[in-house]
Amino acid sequence: MKHWRHLLVALAVLASCAVALGDSQVSDHLLELRQLALQGNAEAQNTLALAILEDDSAEYSLDEAIYWLGQAAIQGHAGAQTNLGLIYLTSEDIDRDEEHALSLFRQAAQQGMPAAQLALGYLYENSSDITHNAAHNAEAAAYWYQQAARQANSSAQYHLGLLYASGTGVNKDATKSFYWLQQAADHGLSAAQFQIGLHYLHGEGVETNLLRGYRYMLQASLHAGIMSFDSRDLVSNALTAEQIAEIHDDTRLWHAHS
Repeated sequence: MKHWRHLLVALAVLASCAVALGDSQVSDHLLELRQLALQGNAEAQNTLALAILEDDSAEYSLDEAIYWLGQAAIQGHAGAQTNLGLIYLTSEDIDRDEEHALSLFRQAAQQGMPAAQLALGYLYENSSDITHNAAHNAEAAAYWYQQAARQANSSAQYHLGLLYASGTGVNKDATKSFYWLQQAADHGLSAAQFQIGLHYLHGEGVETNLLRGYRYMLQASLHAGIMSFDSRDLVSNALTAEQIAEIHDDTRLWHAHS
């Protein structure tokens, strides 16, 4: 498997996912996509690039995928701009080009692409090379996270919640932090469930509720392993055995149907 395939999973950008096809069907599908791409169809160019990136054979190359994404990006295809930005930002096979990635993410973000807005927010939050102005970068990160969060992007909701918790780029607000983390937790994001558990434990932005805190800690653990076990053990000391057993039963039932 080509080791740069993970790029397309990083922000779940796959704007045009290919359906499961047999070998002959795949060949026919790629041929049809290539014909449309050669005619200048931006959607086909983006989809063809994604299909190339998903191909295990040596028949296609990363350079070809980059070419087709570039052709679609020039036409303003937000998905292609985001995918190409991800490649320039994270690929191990080409030189990292943060400046080019940033430009592509901006173009896509301004068109309302949530994944690009998330990526832009992350870059502003974590790269000091953009403006060398930490306060400006923090405010820009909060702005772009918010744009994606309003479109129900759970990762953006999570990061925005953390910014409100710390007062980075926004006024510190435990209630808003809880709100956005709750949105992300409701989408099944384990890291957000863990943070919501902490909010309930410490009464930050919400009334203290050990039962709910324990429940969210348990959900986070089921999703992500042992991350929250220590905190759950602390909570369990304040709960009865019956309460703990009930929460475990309810959570197992929830997990089985999620």
